[in-house]
Amino acid sequence: MEGDKFEAIDTKSIENGLRRTVVHRYGSPEFLDVTNHEIRAYAEHIKGTLPRTVYFDIHKNVYSQLRDGIVLAYFLNHIDDGLVDINKIMRNLDMEKQNGVFEASTNLAYIIKAAKKCGICVVNLGPEDILFENRTLVLGLLWQLGKKSVTKTTNITNRPELVNLLNGSETLVDITNGGEDNILLRWVNYHLTKAHDSKCVKELKLLTNHDQKNIHRSLKTYIPVICKNFGPDLKDSKIYLLVLKQVASSLISDEAFIKAYIEKDDFKRAEAVVDIAEILDCKRFITPEAILAGDTKLNFLFMATVFDKHIGLSMNSEQDNSLKSQIEELSKENDELSDKIKILEDKLTDLTREYEQEKELSQSLKSGSDVNNEMHNKAMSEHEKMFKEFGDQVLSYSQKLGYKYNSEDQPLTTDKIMFTINALNNEIDKLRIENRELRQMNVIIDEIYVKLEKRIDEYLSKQKGNRKGCLDFFFCK
Repeated sequence: MEGDKFEAIDTKSIENGLRRTVVHRYGSPEFLDVTNHEIRAYAEHIKGTLPRTVYFDIHKNVYSQLRDGIVLAYFLNHIDDGLVDINKIMRNLDMEKQNGVFEASTNLAYIIKAAKKCGICVVNLGPEDILFENRTLVLGLLWQLGKKSVTKTTNITNRPELVNLLNGSETLVDITNGGEDNILLRWVNYHLTKAHDSKCVKELKLLTNHDQKNIHRSLKTYIPVICKNFGPDLKDSKIYLLVLKQVASSLISDEAFIKAYIEKDDFKRAEAVVDIAEILDCKRFITPEAILAGDTKLNFLFMATVFDKHIGLSMNSEQDNSLKSQIEELSKENDELSDKIKILEDKLTDLTREYEQEKELSQSLKSGSDVNNEMHNKAMSEHEKMFKEFGDQVLSYSQKLGYKYNSEDQPLTTDKIMFTINALNNEIDKLRIENRELRQMNVIIDEIYVKLEKRIDEYLSKQKGNRKGCLDFFFCK
């Protein structure tokens, strides 16, 4: 961010040689228009996933309707069934009262924790950001949730037909590398390649919008050959038209396709894409304005929706058998890695038990000064070393598992291990503080002993007066 400039940069576009450009200034009408399109699109999608008993009006302030956490809770359960225990969500909150705000904050803390479990990045996001409508952070959260929602089936496990996207000696791992973005781009480019040989492109002579003043040429000469991103490459709508025609040719007539493709006006061509999307029941997320603006997020979500409903891929028996063999091999490796993680979990349980014993020992040190601090510190050091080695092992296996498989396969197990390790490291830090406080207490106790010995010496040296006087001398001086 430089001054009041807002840079919208697409990483893949930069990698493909496009220049970094300032698209809109933060707070400008253009910037606000883009964010308004996005929030409306997210709201419409969320509305379609909620049960009828949950109130959510997409025509009202979306941010304020998320403050109590109820809508987000149900949306998370749509993404990952059972992720949120709805019974733990407090309802009928009076947001005008302090108690209502506190209960809403409790709901949101639980929601954020659940979102993290399903792979949502919640760095710098706290309950107060949703509660007080931090639009930038909330919009970022909704984008991630929307992406997670529409790409649940964008993986080789749910879509074995993706084997068609393999090139040459590539394996299933090559498809999964790069996540859903890579899969969707491969899918789009696969259908663009197929479009070159389609009947509509190969046989018909069309009036095109080429630089040479709309002379009759074959459409095949001018169709895009590759899609590198979900922003600038889609702004003229032609890639959309080709892909939609390819995956749902029975629902889109040649006449409708040709009319839309040769349309001179970019906005009208984008409108045609939206009309076709409605026929395919994929209209959610996309508008002509979003297409013309090159909105990367909304274009991605729309393309993922089309992928989910009209993948346009099939498998023959040979591919099916080959895929089954690869999946069995990967499943075997998955089982082996899962067994190793289970062993580490058991070891973690044992270490936790020992650590609790060390914690009890540390607490007992507060009640007396006879305990050997040196032994305690040595035990603490050994446990810290064990936890570090164990954490490195868990991280190694988790990274290996995540590299070979869709991250949705083992989210809860991996997250549980890493969460526990972090909790144990926090306990170590607490024990360090308690140990330091204990040492300070020992110093104070030693000072008290010195003072007592001094008074006793003074008492014995004087040996004068009656007993009461002596006692007064000893305790009152």
